Amino acid sequence: MAAPERIAPPGEKETDASLSAEDQPHALADRLSAARSLIGNRIGSLEILTVLLLLLLVMSQQLTDLLAAPALATWTTVFVSVMVQAVPFLVFGVLLSAAIAVFVPRSFWARALPRHPALAVPVASVAGVVLPGCECGAVPIAGSLIRSGVTPAAALAFLLAAPAINPIVLAATADATRSTTKKSRTSRSTRGAR
Repeated sequence: MAAPERIAPPGEKETDASLSAEDQPHALADRLSAARSLIGNRIGSLEILTVLLLLLLVMSQQLTDLLAAPALATWTTVFVSVMVQAVPFLVFGVLLSAAIAVFVPRSFWARALPRHPALAVPVASVAGVVLPGCECGAVPIAGSLIRSGVTPAAALAFLLAAPAINPIVLAATADATRSTTKKSRTSRSTRGAR
């Protein structure tokens, strides 16, 4: 919807150029006030994101120079690598959370989990086994479970169990302990042979 064109009342000057130096700030304040009343006095996330992107664009050379320091370059590398590893699990968790919210009726959780929270906690913990991922994916799913009527205790049990006992973590732990055990046996046998 286009804003209506403002017509100056009789006796008011049409342009800021014809205003005196004292009246120009007041005219600007009046225009800002009129603009706020049209769009509201709210600054939202879109406006904040736009300002941040513009700042990044304007200050790109200074940021490049700042991030060229060896300590910050290392930090940036670690940060980017953690983000690259976590984002797929986070996206998976958000998509699964949305699917739970949309496709799983509240009545399912009433049938699937015991009514008593003390009994629902172990069941939810065992359910964490089926989520292949880390806590990045478990957090949105636990939130979706709570919104679906699951007791917070059961959702927290799922949240804690999912990253600890899922198949990927169990396989990685088994592989790591197997290789560590093999290395320690090899080092002991070489020390005994000397």
